[in-house]
Amino acid sequence: ALQSDSLETDTTYRLTYCMEVFKPDEITVAPVQITDPNKVDKVVAEINKSDTVTVHFEFNKTDLTQEAIEQLDKLLAILKTYPTISVQLNITGHTDAKGTDEVNRRIGHQRAINCLGYVIQRGISESRLKLTSVGKSQPVAPDSINGKDNPAGRAKNRRVEMKANAKVIKLEVTTPTQK
Repeated sequence: ALQSDSLETDTTYRLTYCMEVFKPDEITVAPVQITDPNKVDKVVAEINKSDTVTVHFEFNKTDLTQEAIEQLDKLLAILKTYPTISVQLNITGHTDAKGTDEVNRRIGHQRAINCLGYVIQRGISESRLKLTSVGKSQPVAPDSINGKDNPAGRAKNRRVEMKANAKVIKLEVTTPTQK
């Protein structure tokens, strides 16, 4: 977790890593081998049209909440289920508008890093993950309304968005050899 007495003004940050033991049975998903190209195309289309998964954070916090972990576990199930389909996870960190651009990029980046670290700890290759931080540049709700603070809007903006993008890997269909 990113810690500082005041993320708004400090330039010195302290990272604390929690290296918990991964238990492989935490998320058990049976891989699905799909050899029918039509079924593969259908699964790819379903994954690509699925909604972006969003997890939210407290002000100036980068720690994963229980809700965030539950959302990440849903994405892990998709990533682990289809080994014949290339599924990349795009992870984008966001913040509310409080603070400087630089501080918000750092906080957004650390939020995205924490999500990325969670899925890597659970067996997803880093090569399947794309990380971005846009800080406060892409709000989904107003941070203020008529010049007054909008805490509910700011809470919606403190988020990480994750989108799975799928594509077909070359299928190798084997046919029985005749004797």
